[in-house]
Parts: sequence; C-alpha cells; structure tokens
Amino acid sequence: MEEKIAERDDIDLYVTDREITLASGETIKVSKLSWGREMKLYKILSKAFTPLAEHAGSEPPPPKKIYEALLRFPDVLTELAATFFGKDTKWVENHCTDKDIMEYVLPLSLNIHNRVLRGLTGTLTAQGPEETQGSQT
Repeated sequence: MEEKIAERDDIDLYVTDREITLASGETIKVSKLSWGREMKLYKILSKAFTPLAEHAGSEPPPPKKIYEALLRFPDVLTELAATFFGKDTKWVENHCTDKDIMEYVLPLSLNIHNRVLRGLTGTLTAQGPEETQGSQT
C-alpha cells in the first residue's frame, strides 16, 4: 500500500526513501528530503512571491504584479517538482500531470515554506527588538 502525504499543514515530510505512483501509473523512487532539498524548495517557492512581496503592507499589489506572479507560477511548480522528484524540468513536463503536482509537490512545498516562516517569526517575536538588533555599545 502506497503511503501518501497528509493534507496541507499536517504533511509529514519524507523522512525515508519511498516510491510513489504518478497519475500515469509510473512508479518512481523519491529520496528522503534532506535539509538542503527542503531549503531549495523553500527558495524556489519564495521566488514565486517576489513580485507580490514588494507591495507588502496595507495596499494590495497592483493587478500587473499579480498577473506577473501568476504567469511565473507554472515554471515555479515545474522547478519545485524537479527538485522534489530529483529529476530535471523536462522530465517533469513529460511525465507528470497536474494531479501529481497538486497531490505531492505543492502541498509539501507550501508546508516547508510555512514551517520556516512560522519558525522565523516565532524566533523573532520571542526575542525583543533589542535582541534582534544586537548590542550597540
């Protein structure tokens, strides 16, 4: 019986090598996620939000920036899948379906991104502003 990744925020990261079956019926081996691969997934996904991050705050991003982010997102998903599956982007384009991306890649990538942000936010919040700036004596 194939192990699946749990839904969204309670996704259990791949801690061992495993095989998954793609929508095409092809079975592939997915190596356990190392810290390096997790961070690569985080950085790739963060790039997708870059056009929107410039407008963080009370004002929503202009429609042009939202459109730019949406246009880049398929390439971001392909790069995420290539990293996740340990393949190149052409392999992903030729072997994966949207179901594979939505079932395996996107939820895990979002989970990693959210975990890092929560950890960072929690750490910075726990430290006061004086601790994050360092001593200036």
